[in-house]
Amino acid sequence: MPETAQRLDSDGGRRHHKGPVDGTAVLSPWPPAASGSALPRFWRPPPPHTETFADQAAIAIENARLLTELQTKNATLREALEQQTATAEILRAITSSPSDVMPVLNAVAERAARMCEAQVVDIVFAEGEAMHVVATVGELGRPAGRPVPLDRSTVMGRSIVDGCTVQVADLQSADEEFPSGSRMAREHGHRTILAVPLLRQGHALGTILVRRTEVRPFAPKHVELLTTFAGQVALAIENVRL
Repeated sequence: MPETAQRLDSDGGRRHHKGPVDGTAVLSPWPPAASGSALPRFWRPPPPHTETFADQAAIAIENARLLTELQTKNATLREALEQQTATAEILRAITSSPSDVMPVLNAVAERAARMCEAQVVDIVFAEGEAMHVVATVGELGRPAGRPVPLDRSTVMGRSIVDGCTVQVADLQSADEEFPSGSRMAREHGHRTILAVPLLRQGHALGTILVRRTEVRPFAPKHVELLTTFAGQVALAIENVRL
């Protein structure tokens, strides 16, 4: 009796073939490769959901990028608005107190501490060969009640003498450059310090001093803000002296 061999149909099914078994199985590729085709011999189309997942992933990545970009822009706008508001408030204090500079100094010190994320703010006036703290915010120690020599051995003194902005990332470690300032930093507990001079017609009337208890340098935006505040304080001082 003839044996029966099983062969594969082109649609993947099985059909019986009656006849001698010759030991050969016939496998047909699917889909049939066209002449010159680069498809693999037994290629199968990818599941239809694969491309859908890829599209969704691409959309999610783009949405995350747009969200981050929007949040950055919103934060920048908030900072700009806050700075404009603070500047306007200080100008109002100047116009409302033409004969008293203290309201302006207190307003500047309070806003500088908040917007520059500083634990301590001091506004210092230069008087002859000494410096005096005239407005403060924060609880760290300071040379209150006694003048500090006006020289380059402190950050505030150098800011006034040189008429330029001075920042030190860790004043406690700057013994050689600022011997007096470094000693006061260890005594009072501050590390990062920034001083912006109160310039009026090229002459430094004093400085705005901001301090942090940790080593965290102030950003350029903080320097820019304090420069604006310093100009307003110098204007208020000049108005009182007229």
